Amino acid sequence: MIDYTKHDEHYFIELPLDETLPVSGDGLWGAEAGHIKVSKVEIETAALDDDGWVAWRVPCMCVYFDPAEWDVREKGLIYTDSGFLEALKDAIRQRGWLSEAELETLHYSEQGAQAHIYIHLMYERVESWPYGDNDDPILEAA
Repeated sequence: MIDYTKHDEHYFIELPLDETLPVSGDGLWGAEAGHIKVSKVEIETAALDDDGWVAWRVPCMCVYFDPAEWDVREKGLIYTDSGFLEALKDAIRQRGWLSEAELETLHYSEQGAQAHIYIHLMYERVESWPYGDNDDPILEAA
């Protein structure tokens, strides 16, 4: 079951992802090699503006983890880690949450968007995706 949550005028889809993913340690911000257990993916899907609903062309994605298991002050940011990104893409691919074309565009966002409880990424929406449409590939895959 997919849960939509609302923060201000922005809507998010929460997708469960109970996985342990590898971290290769090759990121620019010094993350050590190892594994990180992630719990969910949150995708910002749409916002309400003066003209009504707008589906994001470049949605944001947050991948949540337990900061007690991965303290970014000690282990570093996972930001730009190639092993984590590839493993995340594989996990998303297996669940059918994004198309292959969208997965090709999945990338880390800027360093300042990273947090102590999630890894922040972005991707380009390839197909038309109005908020709440039953043709939404994420909704169909859940």
